[in-house]
Amino acid sequence: MDAQPLRFIDEPVEVHFDRPPVLEKKPGCPDEFVWDGERYRIVEMLSEWHDYGRRGRMATNMRPDHAA
Repeated sequence: MDAQPLRFIDEPVEVHFDRPPVLEKKPGCPDEFVWDGERYRIVEMLSEWHDYGRRGRMATNMRPDHAA
């Protein structure tokens, strides 16, 4: 499945978890969210991706030539 977004909607959403995430900085997919006053339940996760890449000064700090 190759889904393409129809448009970008820049509005806040409030996420909810049935159980608190184990890792606070990497919470994963929420169980539901509230958008524009309406509650939406997540029934299926179609795909997921993570970007843990470092940027800026921190990216150069992690190069092998900087290893101790």
